[in-house]
Amino acid sequence: MELTQAAIRPSFEAGSSARDRLHGMAVAHTMLVIDHLPYLRVIAQGLEMHLLERTNESERAELAEVAALREANENLYIRVIKDGIASGEFRSVDAKLAAKPLLGALNWTSRWYQPRPGETQAAKKRLAESIADFVVAGLEKKN
Repeated sequence: MELTQAAIRPSFEAGSSARDRLHGMAVAHTMLVIDHLPYLRVIAQGLEMHLLERTNESERAELAEVAALREANENLYIRVIKDGIASGEFRSVDAKLAAKPLLGALNWTSRWYQPRPGETQAAKKRLAESIADFVVAGLEKKN
C-alpha cells in the first residue's frame, strides 16, 4: 500500500484536470502491479487468508494497518472522482461506489497479467494506458 501511494500521489497532486490526474494515477497503479507482480500476488493470498480468518492475532493487527493504508489510497481516487464530478468532466456518480470497480479493474491485473517473453517497458506502459483509458471512460460524461 505504501508503494501504491508513492506511485499514485504524483498524479494525484498534479495541477491538471481531474481526468488527467485519474488517468495518470491509473497508469501508475497498473505499472506498479505489472512491475511487482510476484510480490502483489503473495499479498493477495495473504488478504484471502485474512478474509477466511486463517490468521493469528498479530497477523490480523498487521493486516488492519494494511487495510488503513488501502483506505487512504482509495480516498485519493475518491477525491479525484469528486473533483471530476464538480468540474463537469465526470458523470454524477457516487464517488465512493465508483472507486470500487475502478480499483478492482486496476488490482485484478495481478490475476490475469502474464509477462510475455521479450516484452518491453514501453509495451507494458501501453497496456497500462489502455487499462487507464478504460477506467476513466467509465466515468466521463457522454456527449
